[in-house]
Amino acid sequence: MKKREMMILAAALALAPGLLLAAVWDRLPERVVTTWGLNGAVTGTGTRLALVWPVGLELLLCALLLAAPYLDPKRENYRKFGRRYNGLCVAMTLFLSVINAAVIWENLRPGSIPVGRVVTGLLGLLFLWLGNIMPTFRHNYFVGVRTPWTLSDPAVWDRANRLGGRLFFLCGLGMLVAAPLLPESLLAAMAILMALAAAVAPCIMSLVWWKRKQARGPDGCDKN
Repeated sequence: MKKREMMILAAALALAPGLLLAAVWDRLPERVVTTWGLNGAVTGTGTRLALVWPVGLELLLCALLLAAPYLDPKRENYRKFGRRYNGLCVAMTLFLSVINAAVIWENLRPGSIPVGRVVTGLLGLLFLWLGNIMPTFRHNYFVGVRTPWTLSDPAVWDRANRLGGRLFFLCGLGMLVAAPLLPESLLAAMAILMALAAAVAPCIMSLVWWKRKQARGPDGCDKN
């Protein structure tokens, strides 16, 4: 699929929840559910307007993702992983669209969707995809493991993103296995802990690798 087609697909996916919300607006109750707790119980409600914000945020995120290659000072590097980046735009908007659609549907037919399991499963699929493409990311300011140490050294960038790819893949696999098996009360906590570990570990290691490289010096020899 060409870049233009991928961008159109991402934009269409981002618009879909808004169209769904508009189509069922009159059928929604005056008070809708906006958040669920770790055990799947309702923890927050609001007026129907509360459902508009997530839809609007998805549109904003989609616009930012599509604009990033043109705004990034390292825009030339996007040519090296452009197809995978376009795929990421589609995957992100699809993930958010399905979640928004699930929330809208759950308000139309309460109890018909196990929200916690659906979100965990979708997050697992997204992480599997992200884990596969992260090692292909090239130096940029919008996606990948972006720390002061990866941004200052392309070699550290590549190493950190390879590690991040492996961890996000394993994290996604764990979420997919856990989604149908674990009690719903544990899923959110498990997903948060796994995601944090996958995100933080490459950041810490980027500092370690950068310091080791600095200690060796430009000629590869230990300065000490």
